This record gives sequence, C-alpha cells and structure tokens, in this order.
Amino acid sequence: DREELRILIKQAILEGRRILFPTFAFSRSQQLLTMFYEWFKDKEWFKSIPIICDGVLINNINSTYLKILEDENKELFTNVMNWNNVKINKNYDGTVALLSKKTCGIYIASSGFLENGRVVDYLLQFIPSSKDIIVLTGYCGGEGSFGSKLLNNNQKTITLEKHVLQKRCKVIQYLSFSSHISHDELLKLWNELNCDKIFVHHSGNKKLEFKKKKKNYLKDRNKTTKI
Repeated sequence: DREELRILIKQAILEGRRILFPTFAFSRSQQLLTMFYEWFKDKEWFKSIPIICDGVLINNINSTYLKILEDENKELFTNVMNWNNVKINKNYDGTVALLSKKTCGIYIASSGFLENGRVVDYLLQFIPSSKDIIVLTGYCGGEGSFGSKLLNNNQKTITLEKHVLQKRCKVIQYLSFSSHISHDELLKLWNELNCDKIFVHHSGNKKLEFKKKKKNYLKDRNKTTKI
C-alpha cells in the first residue's frame, strides 16, 4: 500500500492535481507528514510542491510532538516541520484563501471521519472536481457513515452541509493504516496476560474469526485463557 500510494502521489503531482488526506489530528497526521518527508525531501520534482497542514488541533499536536519527543525521533520530526514544503495553516480565512488558489499539492486536514472539522471545507470543493483526489488512510466510519457513502461507487451524489454534490473526484482507501495496536503486538500482549478471560468487543463480525484464530494461538502456547 505504501509503495502504491507513493507512486499515486508522484503521478498526481506531475499531472498538476491536488490530493486531500482527511485524517485524524493525532498520530495519523504526523505519520503522514513524516512519511512524505522521507519519500520526497530529496526529489527535485517535489521541491515547489506544498504540503498544507490545515487545522488548529493538528498543528497544536505537531507543536506538542516537538516538545515531548526525544533523541532521534525529535530530530526527525524537527526536520519534518522545518521542511520548506510543509505549510501550516490554523485560521479559517487561510483555508478559504488556500481553496481559492486551487494549487497543486498535498492537503492534510481533520477529521478522519470526514463529517466535521476543517476537512469539510475541502470536501465541498474536492468531491465535485474530476481533477482532484481524496485518499482515505484507514477506517473512516461504518455502514451509513459519510465515508462509506463517499466510497460507494454506485452512489453518484452525496449531501454535505446541505449541499448536494456530484461525486467526480477519485477516492482511494488504504486500510493498512491503523492507529490500533498491530496484529503481532496484540498476540504478544495476549500471550503475556495472566488472566482467566479475554473479551473481544471490537471489529464487528470479524471478531468471531479473530477469536477462533487466537484461541488456537494461545492453545499452542499451553495457555488456557478463555476468549
């Protein structure tokens, strides 16, 4: 997914397109910024391309990262935030100005569920535009959510802020991005737990398949913990 996304961004930028990343203000935004820095900081074709980081909460968290990170993590994120391509915007007038220019570049705005926050202003302009791309990095809501409607190719219009929008933009979702504990980390944690029962209460019907696999995992390690 990462490699596919990197290629997608390069192609879109070289075609003069805008790419919107509706994202969570905490963790995911900083992850994307760092990833873009590592991918594109030395690329000549990317030198003049802005990465707009829009929103009060996102940028407050960016500042907090710079205060609390240590050693090589602090050095890396400091380099990210000092990168000439990263442009910070906190106020709404700035958002309006950015949207009016329609500059080719990467736009990061919250929230990741697409139904509130600064990202709504971007969606109103991006969704009806056949030239623009929206990239969803991870979960953006279940059935009936705005995210699910945006991803539904059979739904040709979508309503946002009382505006009925024709869906013309390209929408892509990468589910490999997650703010949750990873699969292998979860297994390690379960193996270390000393308890009678583990309750799985997340992930809908998929948790039943998950339970079956993890029960066998614990059994192979002589664990009798009930799931």
